[in-house]
Amino acid sequence: MRLLKLLLPLLALTSLFSCSSDTRTLSEVTFSDSLALVGGRPFTGDIITDDHSCQLRSEDGRIISLTLYHSDGTHALELLSPGDTLTCFDEAGTPIPLDSFVKHYETLATQMQQLTMLITGQSKGDSVQ
Repeated sequence: MRLLKLLLPLLALTSLFSCSSDTRTLSEVTFSDSLALVGGRPFTGDIITDDHSCQLRSEDGRIISLTLYHSDGTHALELLSPGDTLTCFDEAGTPIPLDSFVKHYETLATQMQQLTMLITGQSKGDSVQ
C-alpha cells in the first residue's frame, strides 16, 4: 500500500510531462501525406527552422499554423488553419496585401513557397533552413 502511494504521484507527473508540447527543428521532422512526423509518428508541437525565421505548429501531424518572421523578429506572415486565413505584415507590423508582401519581401515569399512544397511532399527541403 505504501508503494502504491509513492507510485501514483510519480505516474501523474510522468503523464503530465508526456502531454506537454514539444519543439523540434525542421531538420528533425519528416513530412508524409502533408503530415509532420517525428520518429514515424504524427507530431504535436512547434517546428522551427534552424535560423528561427519560421515557426510551424502541428497537432497530430497536421500543420495548423505557419508564421514567418522578418529579420528583426516581427511577424511577416501568418497562415492559420482551418480556414486558411493568411495575413501578411510589413516590418512595422501593419497588415499588407499578399501582392505587396511578395513584391517587397521576395525572400520570405520564396521561403513560404519552399515550406509549402516541403509539407506537401513536392520538395526534399534542401534549401529551407
